[in-house]
Amino acid sequence: MPGKKVLIVDDEKHIVTYLETLLQDNGYDTVAAYDGIEALEKVRTDKPDLVLLDITMPSKSGVRVYRELREQPETATIPVIIVTAVTGLGGKPEEFEKWISSRK
Repeated sequence: MPGKKVLIVDDEKHIVTYLETLLQDNGYDTVAAYDGIEALEKVRTDKPDLVLLDITMPSKSGVRVYRELREQPETATIPVIIVTAVTGLGGKPEEFEKWISSRK
């Protein structure tokens, strides 16, 4: 995916900086968002090829962002990788979907 655009969403600036450096050093373009509301705006304006998404954030959680991305036809197919310290998500997509469904 080098040359592709990755949206990094995390409220921890040091994590965003680390991921930006890692990705840019490997040829990826990056865009950053520091909360859920900004993430949804960046998805609309920057049209990323991939989203790295934290779950626990202010203003709008990563769970809500993930749900909103999946509900909109224009964003439903954007790949999302969850980058979080939250435990109990499971390692398989179906386990994550079950976990997401159990949250409000």
